[in-house]
Amino acid sequence: MSEYEQILRKLGSFGPYQRRAFLLVSMFETPLAWAMLTPMLLNFKPDWYCTDWTAIQDEIIRQDNITDQSYISTFRTLLKDETAFNYYVEGNQHSNLNLSLLNYRTKNTCGPNNEICPGLVFEEGISSIVSQVRA
Repeated sequence: MSEYEQILRKLGSFGPYQRRAFLLVSMFETPLAWAMLTPMLLNFKPDWYCTDWTAIQDEIIRQDNITDQSYISTFRTLLKDETAFNYYVEGNQHSNLNLSLLNYRTKNTCGPNNEICPGLVFEEGISSIVSQVRA
């Protein structure tokens, strides 16, 4: 028998202190585990939206009559999310830009050509472990 096993025998393997510590930790872990697993156990799937930024870029280029190809290339590289869109609209004082982002988003699909969605957004008002994951 090794020295380590002899020490464990003298100390005792799982005494009253270890049982109390285990119960104390388990009292907090068990309810939290159920709270985290509830959406998955209930098969909860939050609605999500994918914005077609290529179509939005095309529409802005058409409405603004942009013809310079180098500007269009840079424009397509930069305008890829809602923050950049709002910055562009505010920075250029586009009162004549007739464009709503709601018209260019699809619900629970990956876009018109089934490509990977670069701007996945979950429906507001829902907060769960599933909706907190960002693509």
